Amino acid sequence: YAKGIFQYHLNFDLSFRFKKGQMTFEATPDYLPDFEAHKRIKKHLPDIKLIAILREPVSRSFSAWKMHHFLFKDHPKYSDLYDARTFDQVIQDALEKKLPPRSKFDHIARSKYGEQLENLYKYFDKKKVLVLDYEELERNPQETMNRIYSFLGLSGFSLEEVNTGEERFWSNISQEKEIRLSDDQIKVLKKYFS
Repeated sequence: YAKGIFQYHLNFDLSFRFKKGQMTFEATPDYLPDFEAHKRIKKHLPDIKLIAILREPVSRSFSAWKMHHFLFKDHPKYSDLYDARTFDQVIQDALEKKLPPRSKFDHIARSKYGEQLENLYKYFDKKKVLVLDYEELERNPQETMNRIYSFLGLSGFSLEEVNTGEERFWSNISQEKEIRLSDDQIKVLKKYFS
């Protein structure tokens, strides 16, 4: 966005504007925790519909740290997102509020959905925001997608018909990175989020 709204729009095939009944989509975890983004979205796309897929906050925080810690190290495109801290350091930094609000490296505070949604609702009517559960999406993908289709006013179709055409480098953290949350970490984080 720092390069301006026109530059941002170049990321999309805008030919949909000229074809009735077509839509374009974007997916990112960065807008919900970014309160300034809420204002910008409202300013530039006031009639947009938003979908927030929320994951259980403890596991989301840990997963985000693993991605930043293991996958971004020495990555040719995303190395600036590498986080060298241990997860214990991440927890301590969150408890002591050492990072600026809504920092990309505050993997824990970025999971505080209540305040994020509260701010989003200052700009968008709740009818324009569909909030979904990530675990429900995993358990019942077709049913969850049907809710999305209905929310967007689209006719439903089978997930077998969907081809994203994209393979993500982070979709499978390698098995050598199989580290687990300790009981103490879980306890601290559950207290933090309660």
